[in-house]
Amino acid sequence: MDLGYTHRLIRVAVLLSFAACTVSAPQQVAYHQDAARQVVNDANLVPAIDARARPDVSPSPELDMLGTDIGIEDKDMLVDMQVSDVEIMDSSMNETCNELDDDNDGRVDEGVLNACGDCGQPPEEVCDGIDNDCDGSIDEGVLNDCGACGPVPDEVCDGEDNDCDGQTDEGVLNACGDCGLLPEEVCDGVDNDCDGVVDSGCDCRVPDTRVCGLAIGSCRQGRQSCVLGRWGPCVGEVGPHDEQCNNADDDCDGIVDEQLVQVCGSSTGSCIEGQALCVAGEFQDCQGAIDPSNDTCNGLDDDCDGQVDENLERVCGSDVGACQQGLTRCENGVLTECLNEIQSEPEVCDGVDNDCDGQTDEGVQNACGQCGAVPAEICNGQDDDCDGQVDERIMPRPCGSNIGLCEFGEERCENGAWGQCLGGVPSVPEGPRSVGSCDGEDNDCDGRVDEDWPDSMAACLNDVRRFYCSGGALIDCRGSREQ
Repeated sequence: MDLGYTHRLIRVAVLLSFAACTVSAPQQVAYHQDAARQVVNDANLVPAIDARARPDVSPSPELDMLGTDIGIEDKDMLVDMQVSDVEIMDSSMNETCNELDDDNDGRVDEGVLNACGDCGQPPEEVCDGIDNDCDGSIDEGVLNDCGACGPVPDEVCDGEDNDCDGQTDEGVLNACGDCGLLPEEVCDGVDNDCDGVVDSGCDCRVPDTRVCGLAIGSCRQGRQSCVLGRWGPCVGEVGPHDEQCNNADDDCDGIVDEQLVQVCGSSTGSCIEGQALCVAGEFQDCQGAIDPSNDTCNGLDDDCDGQVDENLERVCGSDVGACQQGLTRCENGVLTECLNEIQSEPEVCDGVDNDCDGQTDEGVQNACGQCGAVPAEICNGQDDDCDGQVDERIMPRPCGSNIGLCEFGEERCENGAWGQCLGGVPSVPEGPRSVGSCDGEDNDCDGRVDEDWPDSMAACLNDVRRFYCSGGALIDCRGSREQ
């Protein structure tokens, strides 16, 4: 045998003796595979297994106690030995109902399932037509006396044993031993309602009769007969009725027309009802009432017809001359202004009564009774400006012409016509073509100067004469100027 391996084995055995002092009670384990072998994931073995599988994980302190240096092969040997111990421990565990093979016999939950094949206590039996507790019986111990599910039916009066207690209609029969309501007692000499008393509650016996009704005021008595133990109607009676205003005691209380009042008037709108008192069989005048009145625009129903301020539209304004009438309306208890009217305006001279006073153009016509300015006086022998004078203050007017050598004269209005033009310079003819007629003046006052003379040299080419007039000078066609 290799002495090195033997030495390591001895050291592992020593370490296991120390580790045994710290191993906890057996715990449930789950198996898994690593690259080399099947190992157990136990709370005490995880550090050791991880240290073997992963060099970066520190080994368990129990495996490295006392500072002993254990190599990786020693650790593998230690883990294998611990795994074997755990497997031996697991084989001795009892099976529990948890869907696991606790005793490692290849079977799950054997011997611990209930009669229904489930974990735990079997279900309680309930009344539903099913074998709930899996004992081979259905609804055992939960059916009622009638062999059905649910409460026992109540006993009812129908000739049947409804509650299955061996008795029929017990506790539900009436005093006469029948189902239903007791018969009513009738006055026939028999105990109809089975209360031990014959004709209990009867008022009379046949053939008794008696007087009935009142003999006061307007009332008259009658007579009653006994019918089946009860008093019949009062035959021939005149009974009381509502008091009326007729000077009679209608309600037979010994008082005539007592405190009879009649409501009168209206309670609609602004009206208030009053009362009329009955005196000696007649209602008197209505007292305390407020009667209807004409509607005014105030938001009230003055005429008590159920409408407020109805039909209060009124014509307003004037319809004289150019004016046109409008309407006022009552809105929310207030009269509006006159709507759509055409009001009067200051009078103007247009043939219309603008101020609606029945007169046309009064105070705005001129002295001649016409519109516009007074006509100016003209020379016609008439009073044009309607001032009572004819052709007054007509100024002289110019006459004639002031063109050329002419000068205005003056003419005056005389006897309704313009007189002779005086003081002016009249026109004269230009005269024939002669040396004296070419003078540069407008002698005939027609706006032209020396118009009978040619005024350019062109005349020398067409005219048989040898001169033309220019600037008031007679010029020879040969170029010399004539004086």
